[in-house]
Amino acid sequence: MRARPLLPLLFFAACSSSATTDAPSSPDAGGAAPIVCSPGMQVCEDDEVWGCNTDGTERMLLQICDTLSTCEAGACLCIPNCIAKSCGDDGCGGSCGSCGDTGACMADFSCCDKACGDRQCGDDACGGTCGSCGADVCLTDTGMCCTPDCLGRTCGDDGCGGSCGECDAGLACPLNGQCECEPSCEGVVCDVDSCGGLCGDCYAVVADDGTTETAYGYTEPPSDDATAVACMVRVHLPHTHMRLTSFAAGWMYGLWDLQLPFELVVAPADAFICQQGDDDAWWLEACEAPESALTTLASLLPAPPYELQPAEELGEHVMPASEIFIGARFPITEYPIYVCPMDSDGTGQDSFMFPVMAKDGVPTMSAAALKAAEHDVGAIPFRFEFALTDESKPVTSELGSPPELPDAP
Repeated sequence: MRARPLLPLLFFAACSSSATTDAPSSPDAGGAAPIVCSPGMQVCEDDEVWGCNTDGTERMLLQICDTLSTCEAGACLCIPNCIAKSCGDDGCGGSCGSCGDTGACMADFSCCDKACGDRQCGDDACGGTCGSCGADVCLTDTGMCCTPDCLGRTCGDDGCGGSCGECDAGLACPLNGQCECEPSCEGVVCDVDSCGGLCGDCYAVVADDGTTETAYGYTEPPSDDATAVACMVRVHLPHTHMRLTSFAAGWMYGLWDLQLPFELVVAPADAFICQQGDDDAWWLEACEAPESALTTLASLLPAPPYELQPAEELGEHVMPASEIFIGARFPITEYPIYVCPMDSDGTGQDSFMFPVMAKDGVPTMSAAALKAAEHDVGAIPFRFEFALTDESKPVTSELGSPPELPDAP
């Protein structure tokens, strides 16, 4: 009977022994906190990162991963996102792509073509810029840099849309940009005035005196591969961007009777490579250019000598430069006449008869000026008139006057 009270105590002892076995560790004799986790370890629980202190006695919530990341191996890892993106950040410090040198990445992560092309400055199509001109001026219409030029000018356009100054009230600015200049055109028509402008707003070029009775050229094609003969004169216009308004030629020597068709053509003088002859050469100057430098202004039939070609057949043509080669190009035909009529009284220093022949496979014009070292062959009998346009500006360089050629020995 005395043994029965011991049963609850035995049960209690068994329970105590079981609880001690399941715990991570037992408290030491000094009552230290129990070990509940591996010291320093981090683990994932769903989208949470849990850690353990250095003693292993406490678990801590270190981080909750956001919707753009996932929890793996005890850390939040960023998930790159390039859905509907062509460029820009992928959300994790990486890139969704590049738009290249000619593109820009926009706020919506799409690529925009800057559309700068040859533009040097001004806004691009993506809210940026195509470049800067520094101290120069950006022409917004063309996107090109422009250097203002007011050398020798006290008024008028600086060449970049700005002004070199203003004249006193009531005084217009002459084309030469000098306020004190008073143009004088008494007895002068179609020629330069004293202020850089034109009398009558036109400029006449007469390459002969009207007595075209000689000719210079070929009675047969100059070579088997010749395709045309171009009779051209070099003209030094006093202004840029001048417009052709009339043309006449002294087609003597049978060309008028034969009615050989020709093309009125023009080319900028800087398309030609010209050189002076040395002391032993019979020629004073020779020039060469590819036939592709020519621009056809009109296809015509010869009018009677010095009768103006109909204006409606000439069209509207602004000259490509202030110094030009302009004249007639005749195709090689069955007619045994390939000539440029001459005025025997002219010097011919700006007159050329260019056969068009292949040079290294390229149709090329090459000829010497008709002024030779020992005599003057004559000027090609052309007459032109040119008029100013709104874009015309006086020529201030040496191109405004014919080049100096050495005197014939």
